[in-house]
Amino acid sequence: MPSERRPPRTEHDVVGDIQIPANVLYGAQAARAAALVQPSGRSLGEHEELVTAIAEIKRAAATANRSLGILDEDLATGIVAAADEVIAGEHRLELIVDVMTGGGGTALHMNMNEVLAQRATELAGQVVHPNTHVNMGQSTNDVVPSAVCLASNALLIQVCHALDDLIDATTATASATREVVKVSRTCLQDAVPMTLGQGFGAHKTAFERLRGQLHQLAEEALSIPLGATAVGTGLGAVDGYQLAAIAEVRANTGLDVRSDADLFDGLANTDLHVRISATLKALALTIAKQAKDIRLMSSGPRAGFSEITIAATQSGSSIMPGKVNPSLAEMMVMVGHRAAGNDLATTMAMADGELDLNVWEPTVIVALFETCGLLIRTIPVYARECVATIEANAQACATMAADSLALAVVVSAMFGYDEGARVARHAAAHDLSIRDATVALGLLSPGDADQLLDPLLLTDPAKSGPLLRRLIRQTRAAS
Repeated sequence: MPSERRPPRTEHDVVGDIQIPANVLYGAQAARAAALVQPSGRSLGEHEELVTAIAEIKRAAATANRSLGILDEDLATGIVAAADEVIAGEHRLELIVDVMTGGGGTALHMNMNEVLAQRATELAGQVVHPNTHVNMGQSTNDVVPSAVCLASNALLIQVCHALDDLIDATTATASATREVVKVSRTCLQDAVPMTLGQGFGAHKTAFERLRGQLHQLAEEALSIPLGATAVGTGLGAVDGYQLAAIAEVRANTGLDVRSDADLFDGLANTDLHVRISATLKALALTIAKQAKDIRLMSSGPRAGFSEITIAATQSGSSIMPGKVNPSLAEMMVMVGHRAAGNDLATTMAMADGELDLNVWEPTVIVALFETCGLLIRTIPVYARECVATIEANAQACATMAADSLALAVVVSAMFGYDEGARVARHAAAHDLSIRDATVALGLLSPGDADQLLDPLLLTDPAKSGPLLRRLIRQTRAAS
């Protein structure tokens, strides 16, 4: 026999009565918000870290209120059990409100309150109210900022783990190419010799520096304004609630969660989000810079730099057979574009805050969390399938390094700038290397030229510096 169809239930909110499907957990406020508009196209349920953070707060609040003797034992037990189910990954399809919602996120917050209340009602066998019980001692104004901070912590740690893969791949590439000499380029013009390893080592240093900054910001994000309620006074929460709720969140998550020193500041100012976003942007653009370097160095294979090769991951043209593009490197450049745009949105969310509450947390959720997600998803693939596959075209690199007219800087150091310029002009006019030009002009013996103008030696100041000093002294003594 077909299952019995249950009639919709009638719920009531400040707007009036509304019919809700009988088989769903969300209530009136969530239903109205979801039916009205879905601006970002992403519901609360799709933001795992944010969902978990709000559920952790709801669990902690119920436990704290029970311990303070103001929430019935059975009701609290039901709320805690419902929150545990959400934390475990259940009921995500019930969290239907788009995160880009006005009112500081009231609708998405109430979506969670309604789901937990309906599920707790089923578990407790008595009515659990989304506001009276689940939201006891709380406000959207302190719950959402607190949840955004906790979610930011989780996402930043994930970004750091993804970045570990790129640091490892870049370190390995730097080590493998530490003696592959090449010509450096400044203003896209030939410059003095360096090694591929030195270039990739610079990337690694930058990534490590940014990883340290992200770890620090993740730690700062564990300071939350829970207990501030509407504006920072804690009105609506009983004495002892704030400390108890914070302690519960800390105990349940195992994180060093603590209260903001100034709860009014915690609600009114969002400079932490701006600093997080700026650092994520800096990371994304630093990776994009490496990716663009890789695109240039691997350009060709016959009419470009062709200093390195990277693994082919996909076809590069719908019309030119055999063409392969640096698609993953280009992907990271586009991630940088998006991170820069999201950073502007996050910055504006802070700038547009008025008076005693910044209501633009939803902008932060959409923009900041998207940047985190992009980095988390793309960095490991880029590290594994692009950076880790780099192979040096050592002979091509060495040839270009030896042919660089910028080697004349060594001649300038020994004989003066004008003499260095004369050698460079002579080399250019007669299609010679700087080494051969110095010999042709009688400035250096072939042996001294071979020693002093060895491109690989010139990449190591510990070797080139003492040699250059000795030869300069010899030149002065001879004159």
